[in-house]
Parts: sequence; C-alpha cells; structure tokens
Amino acid sequence: MSFLSCIGKKSGQKKSKKNVPVVRDTKEEENRNEPVKGENNTEKDGKAEFPDHLNPTCPESNKNDENAKYDQIHSTIELAANDAISGLKKNEDDLLKIKEELKKLEVENQTLVNSSKLKDELLGSKSDEISRLIKFNSELRSKLTQGEADRARISADNHDLRQKIATMEDTQKQMSKGQPESLINDAETNSTFATCTARPMRNIDKVDVLKRLSQTEARLSLSMDENKQLREDLKDMLETHIDLQSKLADSGTLEGDSLLTNSENKILMSSRRTKSVGAIEIQKTVVYRHAAVQTEVIIQGSEAISIMLKTLELEYSQLQNEYEQLQNSFEDLLNRLQDAEEKQNKLTLEKQNGAWSKGSEALERTEVQHEELKKTITCLDGLCQMLQSRIEKLENDNKCVRSRGEKLNLQNSKQKTELDKVQKDMKNLREENDHLLKDNRRLLDELKNKTSSDNDSLRQEFADIKDKYEEAQKRLSIIAAETLSRGGYRIQNIDDKNSPIKLAEEFRCDLYGNDWCEAYLMLTAKLGKDERKATQILLDLCTESYLFVKRCARYQLDTVYNALLNPSGNNFRSGQRNSKRRTGDDIPESFRQQMMSLRMQPSADLIVSLMSDFLEQFEYERSRHLRSISQKDLQEISPYISKCVRLSWRMAVQEPPMYLLFKIKRSSPFDKTKFDVYTVNGELVDFLVWPAVLKGEHGECLQKGVIQPLNSKA
Repeated sequence: MSFLSCIGKKSGQKKSKKNVPVVRDTKEEENRNEPVKGENNTEKDGKAEFPDHLNPTCPESNKNDENAKYDQIHSTIELAANDAISGLKKNEDDLLKIKEELKKLEVENQTLVNSSKLKDELLGSKSDEISRLIKFNSELRSKLTQGEADRARISADNHDLRQKIATMEDTQKQMSKGQPESLINDAETNSTFATCTARPMRNIDKVDVLKRLSQTEARLSLSMDENKQLREDLKDMLETHIDLQSKLADSGTLEGDSLLTNSENKILMSSRRTKSVGAIEIQKTVVYRHAAVQTEVIIQGSEAISIMLKTLELEYSQLQNEYEQLQNSFEDLLNRLQDAEEKQNKLTLEKQNGAWSKGSEALERTEVQHEELKKTITCLDGLCQMLQSRIEKLENDNKCVRSRGEKLNLQNSKQKTELDKVQKDMKNLREENDHLLKDNRRLLDELKNKTSSDNDSLRQEFADIKDKYEEAQKRLSIIAAETLSRGGYRIQNIDDKNSPIKLAEEFRCDLYGNDWCEAYLMLTAKLGKDERKATQILLDLCTESYLFVKRCARYQLDTVYNALLNPSGNNFRSGQRNSKRRTGDDIPESFRQQMMSLRMQPSADLIVSLMSDFLEQFEYERSRHLRSISQKDLQEISPYISKCVRLSWRMAVQEPPMYLLFKIKRSSPFDKTKFDVYTVNGELVDFLVWPAVLKGEHGECLQKGVIQPLNSKA
C-alpha cells in the first residue's frame, strides 16, 4: 500500500468511513506495465480514486484489449518488415561480395592475359634472337670455309711460284754454264785463225773461214734469241709477281712478300748477269764483223790480205789481251756470282724457313681461331637448345594460362548468370518489400487514426490525475504540519536534495568516489605519501571536519535558541542553568522547520569561514597521522577539505543530526551490513578507510563505509 493511499485512509476516516480506497491488483499491474503507479492515486473529498481505464472492472478495458491487438499486429508487421529489410540488406551484401569477386576475377584474368602477351612477346624476341644467332653461326661457318679455301689457294700459288723460281734458277744456271762454252769456242776459233795466219797465205781456205763465221753468227743469233726469251720470261714473271702480290695483299699473309722479294732479287741478278754477257757479245760481234770485212778484203785481193793479216795479228793480239782481261774479269764475275748465289741461297733458305715459321704460326693462329669458332658454335648450339627448351616451356605456360583463362571465363559466365538470378531475386524481394511497406503504412495510418481518440482521452485523464496529485500534495503539507504540531516526525520529500538519503549518497558517491580519489592521487603521486598513510590522512580530515562542524552547528543553534528564549542575555535565573537553551522545546515547530531549511542551504561565506576556522583551530596533536602534513600540503587538497566541511554542515543541521561511524577497533570483527571491504577480503579489521553514514547515532545505516580487513591468507 502506497504512502498516498495511507494519507487517503487517514483523511477518509475523519470525514466518512464509507469512502475506502480501491486497491489495485498488482498482478494485472505487472502484466500491463502501465506507467501510472500507486503513488499517483489521488483523493477527492476524502476518497481515493483511480482512473477509469485502470480499473479492471471498467468496460474500457475492451479498448485496451483492442489496442493490445493493434500493437501485436503492428509489432508483427514491423518484425516482418525488419526481416524483409534485413534479407534485402543481406542480399545486397552478397551481391556486393559477388561483384567484388567478379572484379577480382576480371583483374586476375586481365593479369593472366597480359602475362601471356608478355610471354608471347618474349617468345617472339627469343625466336628472333635464335634466328639471328643461327644466321650469325652460318655466316661464321661460311667465313671459315672461305678462309680455308683462300688458304688452300694461297698455298697452291706459293707452290707454283716456287716451281717457277726453281725453273728460272735452273735456266739461269744453264745460261751461266753455256756462255763460257761459247767463249771457249770463240777462243778456239781465234787460235785456229792464228795458226792459219801463221801458215802461208796460200794454205788459208776461204770455205773454212766462212764456215766458222757462219757458226759464230749462228751462235750470236742463238744468244740473241735466248736473250729475247729471257726478257719475255722476265716480263711474264713480273706479271705473275704483280698478280701474286695483289693476291697476297688480299689474303693478308706475309709468305708471298718474302717469296716475291726472293724472286725479284734473283731476277735482278740475272738481269745484271745478262747485261755483262751482252757487252761481251757485242764486242764479239764487232770483231766478227771486222773479221768478215777482212776476209772479204782478202778474197778481193791477196795484197791486201797480208796487210790485213798483219793488222789482224795486231788486232788479235789486242783482242787476245782483251780476251784474257775479259776472261779474268769473267772469272772474277763468276766467282762473285757464285758467292752471290751462295749468299742468295742462304738468304732464300733463311727466308723460306722464316716464311714457313710465319706460315706455321699463321696456321696455328687460324687453327686456334678455328677451335674458338668451334667452341662458340657449340656454345651457340647449347644456347639455342636452352632457348628452344625455354620457348617450349613458355609455350606450355602459355597453354596453361590460356586454359586457366578459359576456366575463369567459364566461371565468370556462371557467376554472371548467378548474379542475374540474384538481381532478379533482389528485384522480386524489393517489390515484395514495397508491398509490405505499403501495407505497413496503411496499417500504421489506421492505428494512428484509431489511437488518436484514445490518446486524447488519455491526455485528459492525465490532466485530471495531475490536478488530483497537486491537491494531494497540498493536503499532505497540511497534514504534515498538523502531525508536527502534535510532536510527530517530520515527513520528508524523497526528491529533496537535502534529505538524509541524498546526503548519504552524495557523501559516498561524490565525496568518496571523486574528491577522495583526486586527493589520494595528490598525496601519493605528488607529495610522496604511501597508500595507508594517505588513506589515514584523508579519513582524519573527514572525521575531524565533521566533529568540528557538528560542534559549530550545535553552538549556533544553542545561541539562537538562547537569544530567542532569553533576549536580555541573562542565562542564569535563581542560580539555575536554563535547560531549555539547549533543547529548544519551547520554540515553535514552524520556526524550527524554517531554521533547519535555512541552515541546510549554507552560503559560500559560511563555508569559507568554517574552513578557515577549522584549519586555524585544528588540533594536530589529536591525530598522529596529521602531524606529518604541512599547511602547503593542506592547500593542495583544499577542494577535498571544503567538500568535507560543506557536507558535514548539511548532515549536522539535520533533525536528528546524521552520524558518522568511524570508531572501529583494530583486529575486531566488523559488521558487513555497514562496511564494505577495500582491496582484500577478511573478517577482522586492519584499518578504516571511509566512515559509514547513519541516520542518527543509533539509527539505520544509509550508506556503507569502507574497511581494509586483515588478509585472511596471511
């Protein structure tokens, strides 16, 4: 039964005993979950009345049933709509995921296509490189075969030149041997001619002379023919020399030069030798012609023959001398020629050996180059094989990539078909959702139209209830004043901020939960106090401020009551102490209530003066924990002290004054209905952290305190 119903009963008993308040069914109240509570039941003319729609016997309960049905229908429609919307969202999420997967597959397919293209390009470049290497290999092989052919041709030309030089040397030797024989024959003819001249003139035969002259002419003609032939041979050799020199210059070998230089030296020597022989032959021709003239003169006349013979003898002697000189010179020339030929042979042998060595070196170089070319060819063949294998591998990879791309395309097509199906389903679901939303809106409009009238009636009923509540509050204040005038307890408003419950809650939640924590951090972190010492300092400040403010509040109340009861200031009359000064029993209750309401709202100046007096008159010797704290440290935690003073004043001016329970003995069991544990669990008290708040010194506990128990494990 609520507080207002009790008041209604009391007021109804005074006026009429028939008006009994209607008790509401609690079970139905719980099932209906209506916002109107029992405290809102009002009385009119001493009778507690309920609203008609809250009475279960009222016919308007049918309307509530209809409203419940409409609410149920509305809730089912909302659930269906929410399910449809969630399904649509889920389908949209699935669609987005499928689209993202399709994009990923397309990107992967594109990357595979690009990689296949790159591999195709790489394959084409490698094939071009292989073809270029094959072409280069064929060119190297053709150059190698051409070099070998040039080498064979040059060796053949060298062999031909050597044969020609050998034949020329043979012919030159024969010529050198043939010239002395002709000279010897000439000498013999001269000797025979001398013998003939020494004989008598008649013994000289004309036929013999002519025969010998013809022989000499024939020999001279032969020598001239040989000379011409030699010159022609020299021309041919020079032409062959020029051809060989051009060929050797093309082939870049040194063997031809050495051979040509040898052939040129031999040709020059032979030309010099032919020139010397030609001079002798010219002299011989002159002599022979002169002899022919003389023979003709002898034939013409015998007289002139003798003269001619004499002249011929003289000339013969001269010629013989010249012949001897020429023979000596010829022998010298022969010796010199032999020496020159020996030297020439030595030089040719040395040059041939050098040429052969150079040729062998060239051959070795060519063989080395040939080997290197073979190695390069083998390397190129290996590279070609490697590239071919790589090409095959790339082709296989390309095939794999293409097959994978085809598979991805198939998957893409399948997923596209699935996506189309999902889109169609989404479209159908959206259409269904639109229909459901339309139905929902229609039903909501119907519900609004139906409930608008009900809302109007509810508003009217709420206004009536509000008026009844205000009237009940007025009657409550009158009844409270009457009960107080009869010496009863004061009825307090629960919403009052200065009520003991609110003050106790503020003392535990606000002061201990916020300000105490800030002051604790200031003492431990900034001022270097340990945990236990900091808690004891804060507890002593709270309890000492409470005791100081309680004394001040009592002193203020006593002085006011004393001034009211004894305005003259004489506190003693007939030698007796005025006992009413402390109790104030003769003070009217209304005045005491006004005094308490005024004192519960202290001004800022009052709090400042109380705090300054507390800090000035504070006895540090009474607490051993506060002896180590200085005035500067107190200034650091002044917000905490100010809050303690303010709350202590508001608790001390209550009637009766609120009580802080902080006198607890160590190692004694504590009451768990009045104290909570701090950090450890236990049964015995170690030290007090925060006091408990009681309604009076022996009243009920409004807020629990905090105790640090002895550790049961230790």
